[in-house]
Amino acid sequence: MASKESSVVERIIDRSDADSFFGRPVVQALIRYSPLFAIALLWQFAGMANLLPYYVVAPDVIAVQLVEMVQTGALVENAVASLSLIYVGFALAAVAGIGMGILTGRRKNVGRVFDPLVSSIYPIPKIALFPIFVIWFGIGFMSKAVVVFLAAFYPVYIHTFDGVRGVPELHIWSAQNFDASRLQILTEVVIPDSLPQILSGLRVGLALSFIVVFSAELIQSDLGLGQLALQARQFNNYELMFSAISMIALFGVVHDRLLLLVRKRLLYWQEGDRS
Repeated sequence: MASKESSVVERIIDRSDADSFFGRPVVQALIRYSPLFAIALLWQFAGMANLLPYYVVAPDVIAVQLVEMVQTGALVENAVASLSLIYVGFALAAVAGIGMGILTGRRKNVGRVFDPLVSSIYPIPKIALFPIFVIWFGIGFMSKAVVVFLAAFYPVYIHTFDGVRGVPELHIWSAQNFDASRLQILTEVVIPDSLPQILSGLRVGLALSFIVVFSAELIQSDLGLGQLALQARQFNNYELMFSAISMIALFGVVHDRLLLLVRKRLLYWQEGDRS
């Protein structure tokens, strides 16, 4: 009797928490991002009190600079140049990394042949290979896209490989006992079981894509937010420099949140358990 009463009380408490002010999604989002808001406010107050060094600008100055960049078209032009590199490189890395991860994870002989190549190249910082790609492909879109591809490929591949290798054999045996074909085992057992690892690899690869494309644009580029920040630094235009860096950070956060939203949709049962 006592256990039934306690379970009823717990359900009432859970419902009251969900219906309370602090249980609302908007309030929860504000609480979650409150550290960022606090940092931004302190940063702004320091700027208003003239406590910032000359090479650091306040958030309101960055906002004004961003509006000017939108009006002149500089923001759109450079953002499109950077994002196009990321989209192409990351998309190709996602397809190749997932495909090779599934292949080597399911075929041990292929994995033994491919593993030494991965082990030898993976530890190399991909941006260090950029001068070689410039020689091969010239100064332009292709050389930077290849660097982004390599940076994103390896985490996607490794996470996919580990996810496929981690599929319990019992699940595969059960599918085989029901006369499932190889394609059915792959699409209905292997990929769903390894999907959390695959999505984790995609998230890491996406973050590395933003890092590498910014670094490549700093080294050699005509357009891009990284090149814009470098030019601003050379002319001591700190408002423009911080604005370009802020947009790179904003794009990175937005794309990461979108990928997490996709993960939440695909892995709804896991997300429900975590909440």
